[in-house]
Amino acid sequence: EQQGMFWGVMNDLHKGRNAGSSWKWLIDIAGLLLVVISISGLVMQLFLRKRRIAALIVSGVGVVVVLILIWITLS
Repeated sequence: EQQGMFWGVMNDLHKGRNAGSSWKWLIDIAGLLLVVISISGLVMQLFLRKRRIAALIVSGVGVVVVLILIWITLS
């Protein structure tokens, strides 16, 4: 019972339910920051000659996994 309540509260916080505009802005800024950090990390990996191939492989696998998850979700 309590564990279900915990996950319900976490879900509400994640989605910004019953939250003010400040909390929704914080959620958006945090998401944007994660995207910027991810892209900058990928760019740095691509500039390192020894890690370029590994970075491309890992990125490709990541894209395939995301596309599969989207396909599963939508079907």
